[in-house]
Amino acid sequence: MDLTGQTLVGKYEVESLLGVGGMGAVWRARHSLTGRKLAIKVLDEAYLKNEQVTRRFGREARVASSIQHPGIVEVLDLDQTDSGVPFLVMEFLEGETLASRIERRGRLQQDEIVRLGRMLLDALDAAHTHNVVHRDLKPENIYVVPAGRRGELVKILDFGISQMYEEGDHKLTMTGSVLGTPHYMSPEQAMGEPDVDHRADVYAAGVVLYECAVGDVPFDAPNYTQILRLILDSEPLPPRRREADISEAVERVILWAMEKDRGERLASAREMYDWLARAEQGEAVPYEPRPSALAPSAPIPVGSGVKGGSGAKAAGGTPRPVGGRPANPGV
Repeated sequence: MDLTGQTLVGKYEVESLLGVGGMGAVWRARHSLTGRKLAIKVLDEAYLKNEQVTRRFGREARVASSIQHPGIVEVLDLDQTDSGVPFLVMEFLEGETLASRIERRGRLQQDEIVRLGRMLLDALDAAHTHNVVHRDLKPENIYVVPAGRRGELVKILDFGISQMYEEGDHKLTMTGSVLGTPHYMSPEQAMGEPDVDHRADVYAAGVVLYECAVGDVPFDAPNYTQILRLILDSEPLPPRRREADISEAVERVILWAMEKDRGERLASAREMYDWLARAEQGEAVPYEPRPSALAPSAPIPVGSGVKGGSGAKAAGGTPRPVGGRPANPGV
């Protein structure tokens, strides 16, 4: 469905396609009266008869609006096209995804990792305070936008498969189902456990910062099943053994967030936020990383497996860039 040049519900003038993902497409648009630049996420018509998908799509507006934090992408409207296709209207984000930054720059330096990481964790803490678990946190769902004198801001996108505690997960998922992008899944998600909570986002944040430091994910393999098996059975190779330029203290915070036993993991986004700052200042971190099962002589090569391809990493639904540009808010 090509929306270029169309005006939705009499006020949203669609200008061009930004990206296409597993559930639909994101379009650049403008408000016909105010001239404000917008991003419009339109559900693929193939999913109109899928009740679970349409419910997840619509709930994103309610979830994002309930948090009201500068680190959460602003959803402005929820409506339908004349033919009955649901769409979300969101703020248009200048800048780039964290995935694009990592791809462009490779390893990030410690000060940038800590700065971006703490902004990310502050936004996650706000979501968790509103009883929302994202469940698909990854660099493609994290936007870094210019913010004038403030430097940069981090924005979390795509709450389409998030969970609100009070709703009861049974309304949108079945016990044993696996939702999310495999490289960033916590062990409890990988096992399809029904009681996934905010600590799954803490684990994913640890993986995101690991990737910022190393330039690659901690676990990769040629297929989905093998990735999940590594997540469940193997310890990550510490970032500094993969040539990350970070201190031992910051490394320990990242690995603490990735603890397989969620009872031993950093307990909250706020706790991880605090420990990142303390680690950067050189304070000793009271976590002893477990021995890695991966041989230091054979680290996971950058870009191996499905991570850099068109397979599992696209499973979360974030739009692929069009014409080499970073995609705007995810689908």
